[in-house]
Amino acid sequence: MGTILEQKLEEFAIKLLLSEKVKKSTDHNTAISNLTNLLNGYDIIGEVALLPDLTPANSLPTGTTVIVDSNKAVNPSFIGMDIGCGYHFFSAEMNPKRFLKKGKFKERSAATMVEAINKGLKYRENSASKKFTSNLPIKGIEKMVQQQFGTLGKGNHFIDMFVIDKIYDQQACQRQGISDKKVYFMIHSGSRELGFATNAYFSKLFKESTNHQDFNRRYLKAVKEAVAYASANRDYLRQLIEQSLINTNGYPVDTKTIFDKPHNDIEVQSDGYKIKKGTASLIPGDVFVIPGTAVDAAYLVEGSFGLENSLGTINHGAGRKYTRAQIFSKYRRKKFDNLFNEIALNVNPKKMIEEIPKAYKNIDDVMDSVEEYDLARRIARLRPVGVIVER
Repeated sequence: MGTILEQKLEEFAIKLLLSEKVKKSTDHNTAISNLTNLLNGYDIIGEVALLPDLTPANSLPTGTTVIVDSNKAVNPSFIGMDIGCGYHFFSAEMNPKRFLKKGKFKERSAATMVEAINKGLKYRENSASKKFTSNLPIKGIEKMVQQQFGTLGKGNHFIDMFVIDKIYDQQACQRQGISDKKVYFMIHSGSRELGFATNAYFSKLFKESTNHQDFNRRYLKAVKEAVAYASANRDYLRQLIEQSLINTNGYPVDTKTIFDKPHNDIEVQSDGYKIKKGTASLIPGDVFVIPGTAVDAAYLVEGSFGLENSLGTINHGAGRKYTRAQIFSKYRRKKFDNLFNEIALNVNPKKMIEEIPKAYKNIDDVMDSVEEYDLARRIARLRPVGVIVER
């Protein structure tokens, strides 16, 4: 007879795609217990995949992919409030050396981006808000969605600015249009208050639901709209950044979207519902970015054939070692102003306490896990030179 944890892994057919080093670096027992408690009573189709960034959360643990039978009402707690949260990764045809000063993004370049995004906070002219709220009968929701279009959002949402400092596979990079002669941006944002409102509304209905099929039909339509809103919002933020680069340079800057992927959503499949919490869909040969901390490397990866073992998904980051509450308890009184010296930052470093490197798993250990299970392979390493967060 194994331990209680081992019994749970076997009972729920949980596949831990974590290297021994990652397992030892972080206590994952809480995340796995939370997972099994939430899935209790659901028919699981196939295996549950837990990826290297596995982290406890109020909903399913971050780093979880599972397919559940569609005959039972989907618990909105599976993906929680930040519906459609994801990454928009794009390149800009700029010579990195011209836009860096002492290794950071130039102050003027970063300032124009912040100004552009702050203008986005006042954006009121998006007339498409109705198509994102047709399944959410809440008074005032359209106006709120319209007002927040063009905003980044707080929490751990961010805009990263990268340069490539190492290429592992030149041919793969050429195939994907990746070059060290460009600057790269990644927008991490979700559906804002629309996601919170969707979760709150359907969480209440879930408790009262007797018609599971009708509930699922309505809830999944609302999820789809929130995911679409999040994607459209990220694309608009890209346009704001592009315009700020034009304002800085005085001439057009070509940008190219490399991918836009949610890592917090539900896919309807023929055999059930695929729940992705902190995981993004990926197929062999496609590219994705796995970031570390605000100051550590991020890795551009190409999907591999081991993705069949993770239900076709990849982890969206390094994952936290500590909860936010633990971080504030451990580090509130610590001095860490110098931790962010390597990047341009639009806020006081003290406001980045949740993003200090010690709060996260080691990105290189996580990447070793990714490659050990043949989920993806590194084709380039990205160095962060600037981070923008909402003030």
